[in-house]
Amino acid sequence: MLFNGAHFNLTLAEKDIAVLDFFSPARLMSKAVIEELSTLLDQLLLTAKVNGLIITTSTDNFAFGADINEFLPLFKGGAREHLAYTHSVYNKLEDLPFPTVSIIKGHCYGGGAEFALSSDFRLGTPDISVGFPEVKIGIFPAMGGVTRLPRLVGLDTSLTWLTSGRNFKAEKALKDGFINGIVENKDAMTSAVNLITECVDGKRNYKVIREMKKGRIPLSSYELKMSIGIAKGMIAKAAGPNYPAPMTIVNVIEQSANESRDESLKNEIEGVVERLINTGHSAAMCHVYLADLAVKSKAKKLAGEKTVECAVIGAGIMGGGIAHTNAIKGIRSPLKDVNQAGLDLGLSTAVNLLEKPVKRGKINFKKAATALNNIIPTLTYDSLKQADMVVEAVVENPKVKSIVLKECEDATKENTVIASNTSTISITQLASSLDYPENFIGIHFFNPVNKMPLVEVIRGEKTSEETVKKAVTYVNQIGKTPIVINNCAGFFVNRILTPYMRAYSNLLAKGADFSFIEKTMKKYGMPMGPAELIDVVGMDTSAHVLELMSQNYSHMPLPENNIVQRLFDNNLLGQKNGSGFYNWSTDKRGRPVKEFNEKAITLFNSVGTLELTEEQIINALILPMMFEAKRALNEEIIASKEEADLAMIYGTGFPPFRGGLVYQMDMKTPEEIQQSAAEMSEILADNITYTIPKMHA
Repeated sequence: MLFNGAHFNLTLAEKDIAVLDFFSPARLMSKAVIEELSTLLDQLLLTAKVNGLIITTSTDNFAFGADINEFLPLFKGGAREHLAYTHSVYNKLEDLPFPTVSIIKGHCYGGGAEFALSSDFRLGTPDISVGFPEVKIGIFPAMGGVTRLPRLVGLDTSLTWLTSGRNFKAEKALKDGFINGIVENKDAMTSAVNLITECVDGKRNYKVIREMKKGRIPLSSYELKMSIGIAKGMIAKAAGPNYPAPMTIVNVIEQSANESRDESLKNEIEGVVERLINTGHSAAMCHVYLADLAVKSKAKKLAGEKTVECAVIGAGIMGGGIAHTNAIKGIRSPLKDVNQAGLDLGLSTAVNLLEKPVKRGKINFKKAATALNNIIPTLTYDSLKQADMVVEAVVENPKVKSIVLKECEDATKENTVIASNTSTISITQLASSLDYPENFIGIHFFNPVNKMPLVEVIRGEKTSEETVKKAVTYVNQIGKTPIVINNCAGFFVNRILTPYMRAYSNLLAKGADFSFIEKTMKKYGMPMGPAELIDVVGMDTSAHVLELMSQNYSHMPLPENNIVQRLFDNNLLGQKNGSGFYNWSTDKRGRPVKEFNEKAITLFNSVGTLELTEEQIINALILPMMFEAKRALNEEIIASKEEADLAMIYGTGFPPFRGGLVYQMDMKTPEEIQQSAAEMSEILADNITYTIPKMHA
């Protein structure tokens, strides 16, 4: 054995071909792995006779990429030096005085894919999944990927691979030129040995490949300009200004197109460090990614029994959406309502949700038909006898829900989990009508069910841990992200949104410009302005939430000039009836179209005109949410900052590129927060909304 390390073994096999086994359990290209790779390459260069190098793994996966846990410390300092060192090591591999082959199997992502690119040839087993996911966390493949891939597979193909963050299977990797062949695992070593032998015998010229990777991108200035121009246009439309990593990739490739490998690698470092890391964008995106991993890990630890049958009570839009989500994941789903018209609405919702992906080719007709067969419409409780779980989704009325929940309990097995899809009503209160409150829990879906990734799992006072585990497992089964919340009025997301709506009503009442507020918040990164959000949620629902929260929290009194209530009283319900802050219609493709509703402005009763800057509008609306999130953390309504940030991103569309609501607050100094809160309190004459909570959470 030439080298026996913590991550690699290096042996000299038949025909004087060295074999490098990357066996590191974590499968990550961490600092320690890169350093050990450099050491063994030095050892290899000192070996008397070596005809070639085969890089493989004795595990099931080639490499998962760089170690993201090392990113945040590097973002604070040292990223430039670490990347330069990694480049030197990968260059050392690429410049070895003999041919090299990587055998890729299983997963090969990010820094691992860049590791493979440093070899002359790559063979893939049929099960491989290859890609560069870095753009999803606000960086790009700066360990040589942006330099080597365009020179290896061509500019257009490389742009698709690098800017999309997608993973590709073996056939696509072969077609696009990332790998040179697909081989069965049992034949991979023989094929690699044959490749190197052909090079040694002069039948294959590996040096041509190296020169290609070290030289300029082989395009004329016209071809380069055309490809880059098209790419910039598409990326500007798809990613926008708030997600700069894809565009930075294009700019770095354009800058380096006529440069050598070494100069291009320098541009990689400058691009990722100066344009992404030093702006704070990468750290914010990494925080979201790590938060997502933490939440998924927590959910995995809470895993309980899987749900085979989940009945849905209430076949409205939400009920139909929940039944569809169950059915598409293979969960049998009795769908009950009190009349046929209700059932027809729920089934129609499910059918429409299945038709769209079939038309787009995302699922085939057979899968859609199978899913539809998993939904069993019923007008009686008889179909609930075998249900592992019941999700009640009837009208948001505590008396009605209590009656229905007791009927569900009486109709089901003793250990069936009974859940309420309530958005505001206390789970502890609803449990009081049940004989087995330990089996009862809140499972709050967000609308539209098929698109919104978050589900709040609300633990009541008497909810058992076994019930929590079953609920979390069920939410995972249907492909959603469960976040466990302790019971309180509004739970977490609606509780945080209430101060936002209160502050918005106050802004309008003081005479702030409606359109400017909408534009400012969309520019901030919110998926829609506050008026559009309230219209989409529904004026009736929003007015109800404001009323309920005012009854439960002394610091959330109803706005003095309650514009949401006034619009509701005038039957301006938003999208539900076509009129709210906006007038709503649909275009030829059925997509919603909005125009400002002149009638709404007459109901604002604004007192004068209030001119504010973008920063002041942002502070007026975002600070109250930040403060309420801190209160919820202090009260242990939600367990961690990461869960709080993820809940707002997945539940409201809070911009991921900002890292999350609590993350944004933690980026500010106490002095900055105090100054901004004092300013808004004075301008808006509102001491309550801008009172800063204790900051110990």
